[in-house]
Amino acid sequence: MPDDGALGTVERVLALKKVPPFAELHPADLAPLAACALPRMVPAGGALPSDGDGGSVHVLLEGCIRERGRRHEAPALLGVLDVLAGDLPVDRVALVESRTLELTRKALFELIADEFEVWLATLRHVCGQLPRGGVPGAVCVRTAGAVEPRAAAPADLADRIASLRRVAAFADLGIRALGQIAGELQELTLPPGAVLWRRDDAAGQLLAIAAGIVRCTERAGSARDAGPGSLLGLTESLCAGRFDYRAEARSTVRALRIGVDALVDVLEDDPEAGVELLCVIARGRGSRATPGGVGDDE
Repeated sequence: MPDDGALGTVERVLALKKVPPFAELHPADLAPLAACALPRMVPAGGALPSDGDGGSVHVLLEGCIRERGRRHEAPALLGVLDVLAGDLPVDRVALVESRTLELTRKALFELIADEFEVWLATLRHVCGQLPRGGVPGAVCVRTAGAVEPRAAAPADLADRIASLRRVAAFADLGIRALGQIAGELQELTLPPGAVLWRRDDAAGQLLAIAAGIVRCTERAGSARDAGPGSLLGLTESLCAGRFDYRAEARSTVRALRIGVDALVDVLEDDPEAGVELLCVIARGRGSRATPGGVGDDE
């Protein structure tokens, strides 16, 4: 294995292309990440370095790492959720001699604020780590039984912003970003019994519930309810996924719908809001002790 000095920027970019979250990015988009990452060589039994001011993300290029009792083979991305959520650093130990690229919390935040494509890849990675049973999925483009509100009495912009502030994922966003998101929203009124989506439907939009209850029934038959303040569809839509449960209105539901592309466009124009949304999603992840949750994947 060559020494750290032999790993130049071009080699780092080529190595990053092998890591799943970054595989689809153009080399030019990865160059800033490659430039600010610190090459690390860790001997077998050694701990991965971690910055004392918020922890570090590691891109595992070669070798094998044990984290929370689980083995991670190269290539892999480690620590993103912990750093974004502000959690205490986790011990990561090399099982064999391993090579990584280290990104400190400060460097990560500066990078995702300045480089939209890296931010988007990171957002999709974070959403892909969330437990499917913990965050409900998205509404279909044409919702069965949906009744559009009458044009004569729509909620005004202030009402929409107030509704968005009641959604945890949006609560801490600035007024400019909330106003832009609110301007892209479509209001829906769903009668009791309306099917929002079925299992295996493709995702593509988010639904913020302002009033009413939506019953989410998983394939195995277990069910849970989502009420006012719930945001449905974030993870599945951003990961271009499909629903693994059925969602049905249990009462009259008033909701605000936004296409995932429109949301991404708004956040591209407001990097600070985009970074904050990433942190909110990371902080709200499922318990590591839950099968299928974040702890099993990262």
